[in-house]
Amino acid sequence: MDQNSSGQTGKQGNQGSGSAMNRPEVLTRLTSTQLDALELQFNEQDRQEWNTFTDSYGWSRQESDEVWQWFSQVPPGGKSTSELEGFPAEGR
Repeated sequence: MDQNSSGQTGKQGNQGSGSAMNRPEVLTRLTSTQLDALELQFNEQDRQEWNTFTDSYGWSRQESDEVWQWFSQVPPGGKSTSELEGFPAEGR
């Protein structure tokens, strides 16, 4: 669907609309160390530890689920901090 044709859902359709999802906004608030920790938990498919980390980051369960889903759609190696646009430089 074209953004302008439906009007109502144009800007909120970020949650898994077919092809690749946009990088979730909450990732811009992480350091590279935090992102690496999440990537490790995702690669190990350890959702319990993932939830522990995301809870400590102050994320809602919806935000945690959205990022987990995003990780599942990004090609291997595509989550590294060097490949994320707009990633904060503080933790690199």
